[in-house]
Amino acid sequence: MSILIINGSANPNSKTDILCNYLAKQLSSCEYLDLRLIDVPRCGSKLSSLETNVVKDFNDKIKSASGVIICTPIYGQFFSGLIKDFFDLVSTLKLKPVLLCETLATEKSSLAIQNISNYFLFGHGAFVFPKFLMVQDVLISDSANFDEPLEKRIKNTLSLFETFVKQRLGE
Repeated sequence: MSILIINGSANPNSKTDILCNYLAKQLSSCEYLDLRLIDVPRCGSKLSSLETNVVKDFNDKIKSASGVIICTPIYGQFFSGLIKDFFDLVSTLKLKPVLLCETLATEKSSLAIQNISNYFLFGHGAFVFPKFLMVQDVLISDSANFDEPLEKRIKNTLSLFETFVKQRLGE
């Protein structure tokens, strides 16, 4: 079983980046896709052959993953543009188990999870895991040393998600 972690933050020193790296260390088998390091083609224009190959690679990574963890900062009430551009191009999330993780600047942004889950559930047919990771920026230090309650919540959510993925795979 392999989990694909997708980082949708454009900032290399972001709280989302710290959270993604921490998640990757907790999983026994995962692949890490950092969208800021990839030239994600922009939608609305005709894709070149190189961009078509990039999109094919994205779809192949998602197809081969047992489950997907999508990490994004929240801007207002929605996810990052990198995540939006990426998922406007891919077509392989149908019935794929997805865990949504978001970093928030304020508690007001916590309502965004409904918009995001609807986007992946109805827009892409993903099997959205019914437990989310929402972490306020102030709870993440630059060294990824999480306080005990947050670390426990993250590990518990990952454990539940891995069990969920295994059940979907029939293991």
